[in-house]
Amino acid sequence: MKTSKVINVYFIAFGLELVALIYVSYIAWQSIGPLAGIHLLLLSFLWGRYFSPKASNRLAPRWLFWAKLLILSAPAYGFVEQADYLMAMAYFTLVLSHLLLSAFQETL
Repeated sequence: MKTSKVINVYFIAFGLELVALIYVSYIAWQSIGPLAGIHLLLLSFLWGRYFSPKASNRLAPRWLFWAKLLILSAPAYGFVEQADYLMAMAYFTLVLSHLLLSAFQETL
């Protein structure tokens, strides 16, 4: 594997997925409290079922791109709510560049 492919697939993808999972779980904890664990399990189930590389019912690449863009860019919405527009743009640019690079390298 090329170095850029390894970095994109293993490091950037994992980091973005982890940040999105933490952010979505934090928002769930603030809104529904102790039931956030159920939300976390549901999100993990959906991610493993439809988005992970070894998923049995993986989405088509076109839909996978748009769904990942929506889910992975969730923390950018949090930055916008805090009026930190520069950080929101930087994070969204990182997500978009990761997804475009993944589509180009056919690792989406």
